Amino acid sequence: MNRKKLLSSTYNMSFGLLPAMITMILCEFICQEIAIYIGLGLAGIQLFIYYGRKAKKPNFILDMTAIVLLALTISTFFYDNYCPQGMIPITIEATIIIPLFLIFLHKNRFISYFLYRRKSENRHYFAQGAQASIVSSRVLFILGGLHFLILTVFILLGKIESEPTHWIMFRLSPILVLSLSIILNQAAINYFNKTIACSDYYPIVNKRGYVIGRALKDDVQSNKGQHIYPVIRIALIAGNELLLCKRPITAFIEKDKIDVPIEGFLRYNESISNGVQRLIKENLPHIDKEIEPLYHMTYYFKNEETNRLIYCFSIDIEKEQIKEGFKKRDAKFWTIDDIKQRIQTPFFCDLLQEEFEHINQVIYTREKYKES
Repeated sequence: MNRKKLLSSTYNMSFGLLPAMITMILCEFICQEIAIYIGLGLAGIQLFIYYGRKAKKPNFILDMTAIVLLALTISTFFYDNYCPQGMIPITIEATIIIPLFLIFLHKNRFISYFLYRRKSENRHYFAQGAQASIVSSRVLFILGGLHFLILTVFILLGKIESEPTHWIMFRLSPILVLSLSIILNQAAINYFNKTIACSDYYPIVNKRGYVIGRALKDDVQSNKGQHIYPVIRIALIAGNELLLCKRPITAFIEKDKIDVPIEGFLRYNESISNGVQRLIKENLPHIDKEIEPLYHMTYYFKNEETNRLIYCFSIDIEKEQIKEGFKKRDAKFWTIDDIKQRIQTPFFCDLLQEEFEHINQVIYTREKYKES
């Protein structure tokens, strides 16, 4: 299966700034009152998208944007000089940033309020939305802070009166602050997903094989039997002989002991059949024909070092096809009788000792069937 993105664009709460940004842009081309009404309408549509579903996605940046646009809309009906011409962009920017910054200063109390509300059925969604909104607001605060710092410098230097500077500081810059906030937050989400996609995740399962969590490779290696991880093992059989070799030095347990040649952890969101095919392609890349592995059994294995749910398979194969594939691990074919004589010694891997009797029965039955 393809790995799902850990964070979707719905976690970019700065999209709640879109109605405000569109209002600022429209003010450059149409009457500012009409621009405000359009912006409020867009905010209403966006609010319905976020809150009008069963699984709500609260966006407190959008809430603040809607409140600001609603206040400006009401002002247009009661005050003729509610805002000087050309000052709508910076007014919207300031009235959104200042309340959000006050919330940011009390973010722990703000999140806790939603997280521990007993009567709210959707408190988890609201707490998650509060956290995402605060994270998205940080970029807005940085860009807004830079804008107001530069504006202050121009005012102190007395250079704010020129028309180009005035237009840039009071009309263009607020649009840039909001648009860059959206773009940079989305870029951060995309980078995070790309970074996570490069990390190998492994499923944590129960003894029945149901996935109950996930972990990174380092967590698996340092597990020490705390969680159960699914492992696929594939034996290679040629006639009545079994290919065995030393376990690789990269193995988590029982390094250099004699074992079946193919073993690997199942990856997160990967089916058993896909995991088997992946291991076959990784270990037997030179075999062109389609390989059909035979499933043997699933068993639970635990010792002081590891805790695993083993899926055991085998493949019938010709010796010539794999004689060079595992040469670096001192691979060779063992007869069943040779293995029987030493199977209970520390020479062999504990996992092979668990599986040998079953594999032996499969080979014995197969050879008897061929004779008949």
